[in-house]
Formats: sequence, structure tokens, C-alpha cells
Amino acid sequence: MISDNFALGIRLRYAVSSDEDGKHLLQSDGSLDAMLNTIPLQLKDGWSIASPVEANMDVQSMVDLTQWIEETYKYHNTHAVLIEHAGRLIYELYLNGEDGNAGHRKFNVNSLHDLRSISKSVTSLLFGIAFEGDYGRALSTPITEYFKNSNITFGAGVEEVTLQHALTMTAGIEWDESTLPYSDPQNDAAQRHRAEDPVAFTLGRPVKNPPGSHWVYNGGLTDLLVSIIEQKTGKRFRNFAAEVLFEPLGINNFEWWGGRYWKPKGRASGASGLRMRARDLAKIGSLVLHDGLWGNQRIVSSEWIQLSIQRHVKESIQGARGNYGYGFQWWPGRSNSIPAYNIIAGFGLGGQQLLVVPELHLVVTVFAGNYDRHGQNLFNWVMDRVAFAHRRHG
Repeated sequence: MISDNFALGIRLRYAVSSDEDGKHLLQSDGSLDAMLNTIPLQLKDGWSIASPVEANMDVQSMVDLTQWIEETYKYHNTHAVLIEHAGRLIYELYLNGEDGNAGHRKFNVNSLHDLRSISKSVTSLLFGIAFEGDYGRALSTPITEYFKNSNITFGAGVEEVTLQHALTMTAGIEWDESTLPYSDPQNDAAQRHRAEDPVAFTLGRPVKNPPGSHWVYNGGLTDLLVSIIEQKTGKRFRNFAAEVLFEPLGINNFEWWGGRYWKPKGRASGASGLRMRARDLAKIGSLVLHDGLWGNQRIVSSEWIQLSIQRHVKESIQGARGNYGYGFQWWPGRSNSIPAYNIIAGFGLGGQQLLVVPELHLVVTVFAGNYDRHGQNLFNWVMDRVAFAHRRHG
């Protein structure tokens, strides 16, 4: 727990500080206690801990952030919000809420949570580890090269699709998982999940547009990457992830699910099957913020991080989220705020967000339960408030 001396130290720093921006009010209205409740605990999980004060964040703005989340969480169904600044975890808030079929849950530091499509971003990191030193050749390789000895019947034109097309979702394969809800049986993602072989299902679809010419959201392409990683490494995908990514990050509790009907049973979905704790997902974001390093340990090559976060596709999402392109299973973009800032994001259905902001040295992690509901763009409001707190003292 936070020591009394640590809390007292924060109080004393504010007691002697200038009241120029209203910090003196923290001594009389109890809001400092609210801030103390969001300072992360020091656990034996590899995280360095600091307070917003030590991170030079505007504390009243952070208190306002907490109050806003707690007042609106029923609408946004927020489950967790964590903030890293420059390698230190400075903010951690858990709430209770509805979580799909799991019903009402009480979330805490040990709660596993669906990442949904943020799984794609983690899969990209694993691809970079598996193919380190061979990116140029690998990216230009047709995906069918990895399945030519299988019994899969390729759709027309699939031989022209490369691994780069798969990573950037520009394969041109006939696919629609965006205009229909995932609950609709005609949604291609839903059909893939009902198939026994998701790889054969995806590779059997014809190419509709010239590869590289159009961006179409396609989780089936991510599950192709899982199979290719397994062929490259000779290891089951889940085991490879634990060995080269999770264990070095001190992540010892996760789940990686796949389709109910997939064979072999237990096959993991790189597109949407990962479940992690909030602190552990925040480590993934920190890895990107620090160019593939966790502390002094190199886990992912700097070259792959830079390739992944490039805006290979200029435009994919514009609107409430901001203006986002697409990299290698990551969303590089720019906020709608004034002033604007660059973001490297992982997004998952339901309001899951992993937001890396290099110029502010920030990573914001959000878990929520708004599956098939409004309120998935919570991050816009959270990021604006966090950035404001940083700018006031940055």
C-alpha cells in the first residue's frame, strides 16, 4: 500500500506550493484524498510507480479527470483507466460494470479483460519478433507461399497478396465485417468464427480489389499471421507469445481464445482472442512508447516498432476518434484536440483503448464494456483531459 510518509510528502508539497492555479483548494475540499486513491500501488510486477505530482502533472486536472470518469462511467461503462508517464505508472482507477455475457463484475488490478481487436496489435509485435532480421524479404512474400503444401483452395487472385498487404489490411480480399454488426451471421468475421478452419475460410475468398489499393478492415488476415508465425517458429502461437513477449514483460496471467469450432481445438485468434490485466496491457503500450524496450531489456526491435507505427494507409478512420490511418495492425493518427498531438493506438470493440502519445511521453489504457453500444469513444475525452493536465505543467 502507499506509505503514510509518501502520502504526507505529497500533502506537504502542496501545502507549501503556490496557490496560483488553485492547488491550495486541495487542502480543504478532500480532493487530494481522491487523487491519492488513484496513485498506483507498488507491486512486484516490474512497474515503477510515481504520483502525478512527481510526473509534473497538474493535480487538480487529474482530480477532475477522476470525478468525470466516476460521474459518467455508467454511460461509458468504464472498467479501468491507467496512465503511464515516461516509464512510470502514475494513475490507476478501477470501476464496477457490466461486461457482456459475464454480467456485472467488480474490476481490480488482477482482473482479466477482453482486449478484442487490440489483440491484433499484440500479434503484430509477435510477428516482428518472429521475423526479426528478415523483414524486407518477409513483407514481400506472397501469403500463399506458407500454405502451398496445404489442401486449401485459394480464392481467385489471392496469390498476389503479400504479408505487407495482410499486415496493413490492404489485401483486397472480398470481406465485410464493418457494415454489419458482429452478431449478424452474415458478417464475415462471424462466419470465420463458425468455420472449422479460419485460415482456409479467409484464403478461399476471392480478391475484389488490386492488393495494396484499398483498405478494408479484415480480422481474417490477422489470423493468417498467427498460422504464419507458427510455421516460422515451429511453436504454438500462445506458447511463443508467452516465451518471447509476455514472460520478459513479467506477464504471467493471460488467456488467448479462438473460435469455438476451430480445429485444432485451442487455436488462438490473433484478431480478437486475448485477455489481459490492465497493468499488463499498459506494458505493451510502454513497449511501443520506448521503441521496443522494457526498462533496459530489448524485446522488440526498434526497426519493427518504427515500421509498425508508420502510416502505411493514409486514411482509415475519421470522425469522433480523430484522423487515423493504419500501420501494421496499429492505428497511427492525430487527435482532434487543440493543440493536436500524434497518437499510436490499439482499438478494441467495447471501448478497449491503448493510446501511446510519444510527444507527451504518455500511455493511456482504458477497459470498458460497451459491446454493441454507444460510448466506445471514451478515449477522446480521457485523452483530452490527460493532455490538458500535462500541458498545464509540461
